Amino acid sequence: MYHRNWDEYSKGAEYMDCLYRYLNTQFIKKNKLTEADLQYGYGGLDMSETLMEIGELALDMWKRLMIEPLQTVLIRMLLCEIKKLVPGRGGRMSRLRNTRV
Repeated sequence: MYHRNWDEYSKGAEYMDCLYRYLNTQFIKKNKLTEADLQYGYGGLDMSETLMEIGELALDMWKRLMIEPLQTVLIRMLLCEIKKLVPGRGGRMSRLRNTRV
């Protein structure tokens, strides 16, 4: 379920990034702060929010709205799947070790 939703979302984000490529190149990249600007200070306009390209923004939104709220559930589910793979616990690895070719 998660993988299917991620595929659909990432494909849509890719399309949006292509659609707004002109915005990305003409405005965002020209006004985006560089590492030097961040480290040594920027004398231009005060921008409270970091400018992001559309594709970058979509990934950030997925992280903030999907990964972070579901973090504890995802970790628990991943650990359960890893336990299934640990040898000697009846997982797939122990079954594969006893298989003869």
